[in-house]
Amino acid sequence: VCGSYESMAGGQVTDALIDFTGGIDESTSLNPPSSSPDFKAEVKRILSQAIERKSTVGCGIYPTTDTSVEEYFTNMGLVTGHAYCVTQMKDLITPDGSITLVRCLNPWNNAIEWAGNWSDNSTLWDKVADEEKRKLKFYSLHDGEFWMSYDDFFNHFDVIQFCHRKPESLGLIGIAPTTKDKKELTWHEEIFHGKWKKGKSAGGSGLNGEPPEKYWTNTQYLIKLNFTDDDTEEKWCTMIIALMFKEERERRLNNEEPLPIAFDVYQIKNDTNIDTHIEKGEKFYMTDLDYVGNSEEHTPNRSVCKRFTVHPGAYIIIPNTLSYNDGGKYFLRVFTEKGADQTVTKKLKINKTNLTELEIKRPHIQTNSEPADTSDSSDEEKDDVTKDTNVVKILSFCFVF
Repeated sequence: VCGSYESMAGGQVTDALIDFTGGIDESTSLNPPSSSPDFKAEVKRILSQAIERKSTVGCGIYPTTDTSVEEYFTNMGLVTGHAYCVTQMKDLITPDGSITLVRCLNPWNNAIEWAGNWSDNSTLWDKVADEEKRKLKFYSLHDGEFWMSYDDFFNHFDVIQFCHRKPESLGLIGIAPTTKDKKELTWHEEIFHGKWKKGKSAGGSGLNGEPPEKYWTNTQYLIKLNFTDDDTEEKWCTMIIALMFKEERERRLNNEEPLPIAFDVYQIKNDTNIDTHIEKGEKFYMTDLDYVGNSEEHTPNRSVCKRFTVHPGAYIIIPNTLSYNDGGKYFLRVFTEKGADQTVTKKLKINKTNLTELEIKRPHIQTNSEPADTSDSSDEEKDDVTKDTNVVKILSFCFVF
């Protein structure tokens, strides 16, 4: 995977999780400036979805501003700058009503635990029937594992980190349908291997003065989603897109400059003849597409990942580097709730010659190659294509175990 032990030195925790599990990483900030009740509910849905699908989930509190202190104990028994595991989330019926609880684990496995409501010593457990406690596997032990309400979890932790795993890493491939739990849920994975070839498919980003027409020489990946998520009342479907630059460690060992990477996502317009493009492998251009979003700014990290909640339909993903003719190999993956029978994918490589200005020009990019200001655009118009894709952001901060 890494080429040598030397190339494994350093790096980020999320890189290690990806290498060990074959999964993809994702992080959610719990206290963005735009935090709202809708955001809080969406994070709860994302967390529930991840736990149901056996994703590895961690959380943490940002360290104190005092750089001389790595870890700091709060007055509620939590540790800042420290990694916790999220092991379960359940709804509990109490005499006072229903409440959502989250179970966390301090990997130190000792008495340093949450000391607030629903902690091991909380009197709130006295009102809960023994049968309910058994269902939750609640034990008052000094083992580092504790329950807390979702509201407290959201208010006290700063970030949730996910490693979404595919069925193979969970040992669920090859299990006979008659013996497999009907409620066994996993992510469906689509995989593409690609290469930015200099002079051919290393089209760059079209930003910072880069040739805008060259951007369209980047390879395109079509994914058609014919389903909606099970846990949403509206007709939305989730796709988590992860792009990995395969040669990041090699470049680092050779003291080469890191390669900033990103990807863009577009929805194919309904009146476009998709089947013809799939059959011939022909690319789409701006006249065929509506812009959905991207993986944020180009980053020199080995991998970038972002969650999109969109309507069923056909979408194009375009991996790209910041600069034109920056070559290298990459690995693109898309995780969805539903399987291959409800997902169509295709790699598109055939370029069209003599492109028109309308086919080249991306309205969301200003003529000076800087991202356009879309603050005045209609929220209603945006919602026709995608929900808020800024719920999940990639964070490079690493917590200490």
